[in-house]
Amino acid sequence: MTRPRIAVIVGNQISGDSRVIKSAVSARRMGADVILIGTSPTSERQCSRLGDIVVVRVPAAPSGSGARKIVSRSDQGWAIRPLAPLAFRSTEQYGRSSDRRTERRARTRERIDGVKSAMRRDRGVGKVRHRIVLDVLRMRSLVLDAWFVLRRRAFVRSPIRVGRTPRQDSLQAFLEERLPFAAGFVEAMVPVLEEFEPDLIHAHDIFMAPVAATVAQRSRGRVRWIYDAHEWVAGLRVERAIPKTVAADELERRVAGTADAVMTVGEAMADELLSGLGLSSRPTVVLNAPPEMSSAAPEQRLRSAAGLAPDVPLLVYPGVVKPKRGLETVVEALPRLEGVHLAVMADLASPHVRDLRQRAADRGVDARLHLLPYVAPDQIAPFISDATAGIYPLTHYPNAEMALPTKLLEYAQARLPVVVSDTREMAEFVRRHGVGEVFVSEDPADFAVAAQAVIDDPDRYRAGYSDALVSGYTWEEQERHLQALYESLLGQALQQPVGPFSIPAESPTP
Repeated sequence: MTRPRIAVIVGNQISGDSRVIKSAVSARRMGADVILIGTSPTSERQCSRLGDIVVVRVPAAPSGSGARKIVSRSDQGWAIRPLAPLAFRSTEQYGRSSDRRTERRARTRERIDGVKSAMRRDRGVGKVRHRIVLDVLRMRSLVLDAWFVLRRRAFVRSPIRVGRTPRQDSLQAFLEERLPFAAGFVEAMVPVLEEFEPDLIHAHDIFMAPVAATVAQRSRGRVRWIYDAHEWVAGLRVERAIPKTVAADELERRVAGTADAVMTVGEAMADELLSGLGLSSRPTVVLNAPPEMSSAAPEQRLRSAAGLAPDVPLLVYPGVVKPKRGLETVVEALPRLEGVHLAVMADLASPHVRDLRQRAADRGVDARLHLLPYVAPDQIAPFISDATAGIYPLTHYPNAEMALPTKLLEYAQARLPVVVSDTREMAEFVRRHGVGEVFVSEDPADFAVAAQAVIDDPDRYRAGYSDALVSGYTWEEQERHLQALYESLLGQALQQPVGPFSIPAESPTP
């Protein structure tokens, strides 16, 4: 039987995108011939190899001359029309309501803590009265949260009225009019894919879906393709109802159902995609988990890279730095955490990293902020394993509520206690397993209390990481789900991956 040919495509420069790289390496471990296609940082095509995987980075300028612009509200006259009267009437209204919800939850938590303290002091009738108050507070919070979620769901699922033109009847015309950079991806990547002649295309994120759909259509159905949804696109439309996100939402509604399979990063995300896109079957869930951590000690670990002694309290955050990730909250909290250091592993050229450094300097804690470069995805867990705790201070927005982030699973591999914000899925995981503390998002004082609790007794939280828990959240475990999906679409069995998962070093093409 001939070896299947699998193409993995993504609309970024590949480096640092752990899910994309792991997918390509896994496909190769299953015996397929693999090409990995991303974008070039220059105007020239770049070719290299990742072990036996062919890597091609293509320049992907906007379609045509690049003169087309993304249409504005006035150009297209689009409007959000809620499905039901209970929906938020505008993005601004949603934002205000979200802010009020955060404040209300913080106040409720304070009142609950106060009632609990009073219950410990009182006896008899007083204790019963406090119990009733506690139940009322909790019930009120649940009802108000449910009402907020209902209104948000009605809003994000609202149909979009777009001033249409005959050119928008085809996918390519829609892209050229609304998302010219995505049309550029199609122009740049389709020729490379057709030269490779894949049997299966694994398309990461919504802007790769038109590329895969175009190749599949031209092949008259010979090529199968997977839409791998890293984000809930409708949730992005709620966050920023600007033309690009509105068009991305409409694009997903157009093309997701034409994929041969849809996969995503978590159970909550799968539920939203199933109902929101009207899919015929529930998306396959493949968590973006890290590879199982090797027992061999890494050449260097975090403390030595930061120049810190073993007894210095050290918090770590590996990943993208942007406002929604909430690191500003942590820097604001550092003055309250005497002697505690923070290590951030990120793209050091990012303007958000520079802003974070300046914020730390303004508060006199820059000596306790350590900015370090990324390490390879399969090296993150061993590298950070000598930190005191891992952090993820996400802010509240729709996609964050559904996320079980890679960072959280990397912390689990390293058996690090964690301090995380109260976004839904992440907070539920931490509370259920007892591996850390949860704080109110964007509240520096609450973060400081939670972090100090973990720093004071880290062994208490490490004990929550059972062997079964840690082994269940590895890429090797997720690889089995990915293989089953690949096999069902290819119509043939693939070889079982052998040996520990590792990512080879990228090298120039000979």
